[in-house]
Amino acid sequence: MKPFVFTMERMRDYKEQLLDDEKGSLRQLRRHKDEIEQKIVELKEYRRATEDEFQNRQSEGVSFQELQSFQFCMDSSRFMLQQMEKALVEAEEKVECQLQKVVVASQEVSGLNKLEEKQQTVYRQSEAAETREFILEQVSGKEVRRQKKA
Repeated sequence: MKPFVFTMERMRDYKEQLLDDEKGSLRQLRRHKDEIEQKIVELKEYRRATEDEFQNRQSEGVSFQELQSFQFCMDSSRFMLQQMEKALVEAEEKVECQLQKVVVASQEVSGLNKLEEKQQTVYRQSEAAETREFILEQVSGKEVRRQKKA
C-alpha cells in the first residue's frame, strides 16, 4: 500500500502561513496599543508634576507670564491626553478586529488538521483491512496447498 498523503497539505501550509502573518500583525497592533498606553501614563505624570509645581510656585507668588506658561502647559497636556485617549480607543478596536482575524484563521487551520486526522484514520482502517485480506489469502492458500498434498 502506498504511504499516506494528506490531500490538503498545501492548503493547510498556506493557511498556516496566513495565520502566522495575522498573528504578526496582531503583535504589532498590541505593541502600538501598549506604546499609546505608556504615553498616556507619561502625560498624566507630566500633568500631575506641572500641577504640583504650579501649586508650589503659587505660594511664592507667580508672575503673569508664569501663570500663562503653566496654563499653556496644562491646556496642551489636556489636549494631548484627549488625542492619545482617542488613539487608544482606535488601537483597541484595531486589536480586537485583528484578534477576530486570527481566530478565523486559526479555526481554518484547525479544521484542516482535523480533516487530516480523519483521512489518516480512514487510511489506517483501509490498510488494516488490506492486511487482513492478505493474511486470509495467505492462510487460505496454505490450506488449499495442504489439502492438495493430502
